[in-house]
This record gives sequence, structure tokens and C-alpha cells, in this order.
Amino acid sequence: MGRTIRVAAAQTGPVLGEDMLPGVEVACRMVKDAASQGSDIICFSELFLTPFFPNQLRPDYEHFFLELSNPV
Repeated sequence: MGRTIRVAAAQTGPVLGEDMLPGVEVACRMVKDAASQGSDIICFSELFLTPFFPNQLRPDYEHFFLELSNPV
């Protein structure tokens, strides 16, 4: 028999400034809350820590891009 996995979807508000730390703190609380309710996986939107909106690509947003040595 297969294992049941509980997945939580995180709905966050917009980032209104240049500082990602408040968003990280909110995300950590959401992860803890989801885990306490039995979630195995929590999904955030791909841009939840940035004020970047995908209809525009501007060089001044590059500081929000994170390069990972191992994205897995």
C-alpha cells in the first residue's frame, strides 16, 4: 500500500520592501504551523520572498536572485 502525503499550500502577502528577512520569518512560522498540523510538504509560490513581478525584468531586481550550488 502507498504512503499518504499531506501537502500544504502557503498563501503569503506581497513583499513591500527590499528586505527579505521578514518574509523568511513568516515562512518559517508557516512551515512550523503546517508541520504541527501533519503536513509533510509545504509549497510556496516561486517569488514569495521578492517584490519582483514577472511581467518585467529589470536589472535592479537581480539582488533578489539566489544562485544555488545544488538546487535539489
